[in-house]
Amino acid sequence: MDFIDISTDKDIDKHIRFDLSRNQTFIISNNDTNETNEISNHQYFPTITLMTSCLFIINTCLAYSKKNYIYAALFLCLAMSSIIYRYAENKYTLFVDRTVIFLVFLYGLYCLYPKINSISKIYLGCIIVSFLTVVTFYLFGKINGCFCFNEDNCIAENYMALVHIFGLIGHNLIINV
Repeated sequence: MDFIDISTDKDIDKHIRFDLSRNQTFIISNNDTNETNEISNHQYFPTITLMTSCLFIINTCLAYSKKNYIYAALFLCLAMSSIIYRYAENKYTLFVDRTVIFLVFLYGLYCLYPKINSISKIYLGCIIVSFLTVVTFYLFGKINGCFCFNEDNCIAENYMALVHIFGLIGHNLIINV
């Protein structure tokens, strides 16, 4: 069995299905499954990227503890915009999410630049590798229709989760400089 179905209230004609093989969550009307349990009409949520979006709260707490309140606020906004975009994908939520991503990127550079000569080359190399990994998975993938933009939605979501994780690590390193 590759999925788990969870019933909701008897008054609500829907149930939740966790597809374990594809890391996806569906909200399904009870009338929309056939005898082979295939879903004909559903609302889809990318489970893994929702979880990795919540990880941005780690950098929010870390930045706050280091008294870097701007970074903390930006990461809180990033967590919220990323989660909202996953629940309501449209051009407006995409614009807000990308704007916050760009602001986090710029502020990360702003924080890193003055300290670049005082950190070890290995530490700086880890930050650069995490940044290049994010750029490769996202921009190279967008240009070539692979990684985060793979036709298989499951593969694309898994790579987007890796983008979240590598971005989280890179900014975590910048916060701790």
